[in-house]
Parts: sequence; C-alpha cells; structure tokens
Amino acid sequence: MPKSIRPLSHHTALLHFAIFAIVILAFCLLGIATRPVDFLASFWPANSVLLGLLIRFPHTRHLLAWLGAITGYMLADLVTGSAFILTAVLTMANLIYVAIVLWLYRHFTEQIHKTHYGYLYLFLLVFCAVGSALGALFAVSVVPLVNTTFMQNPFIYEFSDWFSAEMQNAILVLPLIISYPPRRILIQALLRLKTQDFPWSTLLPVIALICSLLISYYDQGPGSLLFPIAALIWCALSYAPFPLALINTIACTVIIYHTSHQHLISHSVGYLSSILSIRMGAIMMALAPLTVSNINAVRSKLIRELKHNASHDELTQSFNRRQFYQAVKDAMSTAQQKQQSFAILMLDIDHFKSINDRYGHQAGDFALQICANTIKEHLRKSDIFGRLGGGGIRHHAQ
Repeated sequence: MPKSIRPLSHHTALLHFAIFAIVILAFCLLGIATRPVDFLASFWPANSVLLGLLIRFPHTRHLLAWLGAITGYMLADLVTGSAFILTAVLTMANLIYVAIVLWLYRHFTEQIHKTHYGYLYLFLLVFCAVGSALGALFAVSVVPLVNTTFMQNPFIYEFSDWFSAEMQNAILVLPLIISYPPRRILIQALLRLKTQDFPWSTLLPVIALICSLLISYYDQGPGSLLFPIAALIWCALSYAPFPLALINTIACTVIIYHTSHQHLISHSVGYLSSILSIRMGAIMMALAPLTVSNINAVRSKLIRELKHNASHDELTQSFNRRQFYQAVKDAMSTAQQKQQSFAILMLDIDHFKSINDRYGHQAGDFALQICANTIKEHLRKSDIFGRLGGGGIRHHAQ
C-alpha cells in the first residue's frame, strides 16, 4: 500500500509534528533575521519549505504535521518579541498560501503527470501566484487592523511587496526540495565519482556562469540582470534537475542581491518600488532553466526507455536477436584486436513447446522468465546474454 494512504501510527504522527515544528521554527528564525524593523523579511523560506515537504512527502499531509508547522510559525515570532495577535494573523496568511498552492497541486496532479512533469515548474508558478495573491490580500487587509506600525505603506505597494517576495522565495527554494534525489540515487552518484575519473569538461557550463556573473557584477547597465541567462540554459542542458536547481538558486540569489544593492545606491528614492520589478525579473529568469532542465530530463528518460524497448526482449528483459548479434559482433571484433579468446553458448529449453501446449502460454512465459533470471544471476558484467526467439537463448563470454 502506498505510504500516502497507509494509516499512520501514533508515534509516526507525533514524529511528523516534531519534525515540522523544528524545521519551520528554524527557517522562520532565518527569515526573521533578514527582516528590517516594521518591514517584511527580505527572505522568508519557511512557506516554501513547508510546501515542498508536503508536495514531496504525501504521507505527511495530516493534521499533526500542520499543527507542528503552526507551532513553528507561532514560536518563531513570539520568541522574537512579536505580539500574539500579529503573530496569529501572519501565521494565517502564511498557511493560506501553503494550503491554496497544495490544493491546486493535488487538483491538477493528473494534468501535470500527463506532461511527464516536464512543465512542473510552470504549473507551480501559476499555483504559487494564486496562493501568493490570496495570502497577500489577507495579510494586507487584516494586519493594519491589529498593528498600527506594521504595513503602513499604500495598499498596492504592500500587496506587491508580499506577493513578489513570496514568488521569489518559491522559485528559489521549492525546486531544491522537489528535485532532491532519493538517497539511493545520491549514493550511486557519489560512488561513481569515487570509482571513475571526473570529467572536468562538465564544469564548463558552471565556469561560463561564473564569468557571466562577474561581468554582470561589474557592468553598471540595466541589462546586467540578463547576462547569465545563456550560461544558465547551458547548465540546464548539461546537468540533472537537482544540480541545476542548486546552481540556479545560487546564481539568482547573487543576481537579486547585487542588483538590489546596486539600485539602492543609484536610485535610493525609488528603491522600494524598483525592488518589485527586480524580483519579478529574477523569477522569470530563474523559471527558464528550471523548465528546460525538466523537459530535457523527460526527453532523455523517454529516449532511454525507447532504446531499451527496441533492444531488449519484452519477456525476459535480455537482448533481442538484433541487439544480441550486434553486441556479439562488436565484442568479437574487440577481442580479436586484443588477441583475446571468447566463447558462445547456445541453450534451448527442453520441452518448452510441450509446456505451452499442456499448461498454456502464460505458464510457458513464466518458465522462460525463471530460466532467464536464473542465468542472469550467474553472469559477469562483461557477458552478453540474449534471447533469439522461442526457447532459444545465447550467451557470449569473453
């Protein structure tokens, strides 16, 4: 039974409560550290972390996990001196955003799956825009009623500030959580790095990105924000989704910080309104490589599946006749050049036709699968194994 529909034990539910409370408390305190007096935090990752965990781990979508998140939100503001009523209102605004985006994600899961998750971040951007708008509307409407020193700028500015900040946090944090590889795949990747020579040419896209960021840093023109786009697209075409998400987050954070700081020095009067434009531009820039990376990963996966289906027997998952002959031809050519010996063994399953006739084709298929799996268990990595048709199986050993 999938984890998302298994009944949770009391111990597991309490564990989720503690984990969500601690994680959200930590990221809230990180966000509060970036919050000027009487202003919103310039970086508030807690909402995107909570949303990412609920999307990535469906079995945590239960009441105690939500209560743990609420506890984290409330404790973070209360221990830093905020009033209880203001803390409650801000927590409600945060939860509105998370709940709306999660509901939209669950509602449109089928449509996302039809695209093989290639357009996942485009969908999430739209969902986050809806959730951010509703959360900002609630916050801007209610906070001034309970606090006379917080959110005192015009309505449209406070709304835009909350909305753009939430969208910025989503595009920087969500991809890291969603694309983080399972532990098994991560361990396999680390083992490959230890056992194989590192291909230094794979660092070229990162080097190009660093160079473009340096040029953007020293350039004073308005187009400096766009310099890293080509390098980010190159990274998207070269790396797996998680490394790309990490590179994208770091690069966009540097760009947002540098551009905001540069604009504050040169246009201090219009800084508060200009930062909104900078955020939205960075969001659009960050979206492009994420989408390219996802679509590229989907395309590569489909090509691998197509090649596997074209070269393997569907029943035994061994090489089919054409692929076996081609692999053996290449192996024999290599062996002759190196003056190595090789052997070819052909097996025919006894009474295979009688099994089909007496017990049916399903029993015959099962017998063939058992035979193929048994042989595979005793093969070396360099051996070639294929099914030629019917009950005929060949094995090439070098």
